[in-house]
Amino acid sequence: MSSKVTTATLAVVLVLAFTATGLVHAQPRPALPLNTFIEYGLFVCSSADGGYCAAGDANGLIRGWLQFDPTTDLLINYREEAILNNSVLYYNREFATATTTHEFSLVNGMTQLTCFDMDKGGVINRFFLQNATHTGNTTIRGIPVWTWTGMWYARGDLASYTAWVRMDDPTKILGWASGGATYLYLSYTDETKGFPANTFVPPALNCNMPPPPPPPPEKPTGNSHLKTAGAVFAGISAFEHVYFLVLEMILWRGRARKIFGTTAEYADSTAGLAANQV
Repeated sequence: MSSKVTTATLAVVLVLAFTATGLVHAQPRPALPLNTFIEYGLFVCSSADGGYCAAGDANGLIRGWLQFDPTTDLLINYREEAILNNSVLYYNREFATATTTHEFSLVNGMTQLTCFDMDKGGVINRFFLQNATHTGNTTIRGIPVWTWTGMWYARGDLASYTAWVRMDDPTKILGWASGGATYLYLSYTDETKGFPANTFVPPALNCNMPPPPPPPPEKPTGNSHLKTAGAVFAGISAFEHVYFLVLEMILWRGRARKIFGTTAEYADSTAGLAANQV
């Protein structure tokens, strides 16, 4: 009995010693700042995973603005701008709260604006990793990360997610994936002074508008008029030179006499002079 107690006591002592020296430690669970500005992010959506991406694959660059309530730590405002590499969707702007979402998209070769409204938003707690489970380590885009899994509310529905924390900077969340969509926050900052008042105000746009009409033909400018006039006068001048050359070198004794009213004797005596055009 005493040997078992001694063994258990020794194990506890070893764990405490390893913890004190840093050999045993819990993986960090950082939180997003109250005002998070995503300077540079990547977005990948796969239709094979269903969820939000059922309409088709997409990938591209994003910028994002996330504002959390300082009392509840829940997301209250979200804005996203995305430039996507997709055959249909090219540019997307999203404005969301905890209960609503408004999306504005340029589609069909950026010739048509479409809008999408939904009575669901993103109920996300900036401490969402506190209830997650550490499931291993991996590398994403050459960055070593700790992997976490858990549940959260996305688009108003409870969904499973995977998130990653950077090993080279344990205070930063690299990104997360859920419902076929993956977001990587490669660079984000803590906007301690908050965002401007109009950051999360959706634009007043005419949704579902038809493609814009083709631009009208350009009106000639003053310069183009001058160029046209110059070309006309140059052509007239060239024609006159050729006309008089033919009159004096070839038609001097014939038609030129009628035009200039000269006599045959005068034409004969000056024929050599008229033919000399060099």
